[in-house]
Amino acid sequence: MLKQEEYKIGKTLISSKEIKKRVKEIAAEINKAYKGKELCALVLLKGSFIFAADLLRSFKVDSYIDFMKVESYGASMTSRKLVWHFKITDDVKGKHLLVIDDMCDSGKTLSNAVKYLKTLKPADIKVCVLLKKIRKRNKKNLVKLDYVGFKIPDTFVIGYGLDFAGKYRNLPFIAKMVKK
Repeated sequence: MLKQEEYKIGKTLISSKEIKKRVKEIAAEINKAYKGKELCALVLLKGSFIFAADLLRSFKVDSYIDFMKVESYGASMTSRKLVWHFKITDDVKGKHLLVIDDMCDSGKTLSNAVKYLKTLKPADIKVCVLLKKIRKRNKKNLVKLDYVGFKIPDTFVIGYGLDFAGKYRNLPFIAKMVKK
């Protein structure tokens, strides 16, 4: 178990201004792609809630929102076994789904979420992430990322919804978490 007192906020990787600009750009791409279609925005909790809220406020397309909660970190800095707290509640058969997540790290959470969603027979599934870590992924965890905010190095990050053991989600920027 990691001890929070051994870590601190490190270098800012992405400023609040950069995030706001990129979120608006992604929303514009989604608005163009889904013009004239109804979209179900499926938010993966908890880390993506701030990104999703900002993104959804910029939507001009007809959309509704649902949530799934999947956890893979807990109080750790490395991904572990997936824990499903709750799954989608709406009937999405024949609907256009946009999965919104904070980050694609190993790809395990997203690939498992997409596999599950495919069993519900939506018209299509697109994936939108704020961050994509630059790293090799296990072939079984590959998932197509249709909308990516930023590519970042393979480092532990916090802020803008991303946490370390439940803390730092409220930071308006994204920063490295480093040992003291």
